[in-house]
Amino acid sequence: MLLLRGGISQVSYSKFLLIRGKAMKNVVRVKRAIALVGMSISALAVSSTPSHATGLIADGGFENQGAAGAGSNYCYFGFSAGGNAACSGGSWIGGNGSGLQYEGNTAWPGASTSDGAYYGFLQGGGTLSQTFTALASGTFRFNWLDAGRLGTNSYGGDTSYMVSLIDLTTSVVANIYSGGTTSGQAWTDRNSSQFNLTAGTSYALTFAGQSFSGDQTAFIDGVSSQTIDTLNNQSPVPEPSVWAMLLAGFALMGAALRHRPKARALA
Repeated sequence: MLLLRGGISQVSYSKFLLIRGKAMKNVVRVKRAIALVGMSISALAVSSTPSHATGLIADGGFENQGAAGAGSNYCYFGFSAGGNAACSGGSWIGGNGSGLQYEGNTAWPGASTSDGAYYGFLQGGGTLSQTFTALASGTFRFNWLDAGRLGTNSYGGDTSYMVSLIDLTTSVVANIYSGGTTSGQAWTDRNSSQFNLTAGTSYALTFAGQSFSGDQTAFIDGVSSQTIDTLNNQSPVPEPSVWAMLLAGFALMGAALRHRPKARALA
């Protein structure tokens, strides 16, 4: 019998190489199975992460409508003022002293905003309103930013406003927020109380000024909606394809382990 260096026979060495080859293939199978399971777990985590924005409100930052109507200054809904044309049409409608403003306008002190370059404003009993149709039934809330105009006496930002939600089918009005701003107030996060929506039903979201003396002004920006599931950290049911990928990974790992070569003593 031909002996190799170290006293191992050629036949035994061949068996060793065969067993090692099978073992290496098995290691590759296990690695692939682990990778597939890892991808499945990652996909499961992503699919189970709720979305904060539900997309109920269009142009919540007033950017599109502001650029079209206010330009580098400001505009009012329904009438022209200070040599500026009335606000042009868009997602938002307003009246009684509301409008859109560019953050760098020099006519009256603006407030630099982190949400684009434009925002809406409320003066006196002015209103900013937008209609939308619920895409799904559930419980939601609105989030936005507000700030106060810089000024004194009757030309500042000491003002109050309300936010309401109107069911356009039943005409039921729900008051979901009541608050206000102070003169020179920086942008502040606000959120409404929670409310229920019915899929296919149209609603109107309205910001309405409640200060009826002077020229007090509240700025509104970054309007968005959020589902109550997000607030409670409830996760949706993962997609069937994610479960299928996860099960396939475990099956592949099990098959690889079943076919692993048994240890044999070299003759």
